[in-house]
Amino acid sequence: MQLGVKDDAATPQPEKYLNDLIHPCIRFIPGGFAGHNWWMIASPFPNHNVSVENPILYYGDDDVNGAPPLKWTAVGVVEDTPSVGSLSDPGIYFDGSGLWCYWRENDTSDSHNLGYRRATFGKFSQDGMTFGPKKFFAGEKSESVDHELCPIICKVNGQVQLYGSHHKFKPEHTPYGLSIWNIKDNNLKDNSFTKIMDVPVSYALPFDFWHFDIFEDNNIFYCVASAQKATAVFLGKSKDGINFTFWKTPLISNSVTGRTYFYKPSALVHNGIFYLWCPVAELNSVANSTAFHRIWMSQINFNDLLVKLDSE
Repeated sequence: MQLGVKDDAATPQPEKYLNDLIHPCIRFIPGGFAGHNWWMIASPFPNHNVSVENPILYYGDDDVNGAPPLKWTAVGVVEDTPSVGSLSDPGIYFDGSGLWCYWRENDTSDSHNLGYRRATFGKFSQDGMTFGPKKFFAGEKSESVDHELCPIICKVNGQVQLYGSHHKFKPEHTPYGLSIWNIKDNNLKDNSFTKIMDVPVSYALPFDFWHFDIFEDNNIFYCVASAQKATAVFLGKSKDGINFTFWKTPLISNSVTGRTYFYKPSALVHNGIFYLWCPVAELNSVANSTAFHRIWMSQINFNDLLVKLDSE
């Protein structure tokens, strides 16, 4: 796939966030929510500054021919910079009545007060503009292992699940695959997630499975993932939503586009078209000892894409 087009998604407080965004999570809501079909959450990361890596919620409206929006409007910052520690890895989940916005907390007071080194929290919105109280979803106590990196909440075969990237950081950094968490009665308001299994991920080539997203099309589950160096994005599929096997050819890569930092992709199929959103480092930003990022959208007919991947 080629790079596509750059989305227009200005941040609030541009003096703080510099219109910089990584880690998009984009969802299409049939029938709309709060007057809009398209919702995105992402986090700024200018100059790799973790102190401003806060979740920002956006909405958008259909572009021409019902395509996803190229312009996104910021609702606001869902959770601001903590007094200690940092935030990361935002995501969204629509439960049918409202929108959950969630994120990771790393060594913050709220995570430590619950006895965790890292934890996933969320806030619920019924109107797309205001948010309820902060809610604990899942936590990680270990300093050397993480089972909920880049959390993705979705419904699989009627069960709401949290998927997390599973990594060991000490003594050597080792990716293990995915961890899957369930929540009682699919009730995000009153319950938290419990890890039920760790599963490996199958690759045709060695790949540092790092940040990812999951979507469903025609009862098949798909996963887009980038490695920690974020020079390429790969696609995997699963019939059961548990065991994912990845094609060996990347969807998008530095070798084809000349660009880099595809740090955490998001993807879905809409009207037969596969849409892929990736953060991309701005040209010359790294060479100038700075790093700025924008969200880009690429697209291709999904059936054509699968035929091409299978033929490689």
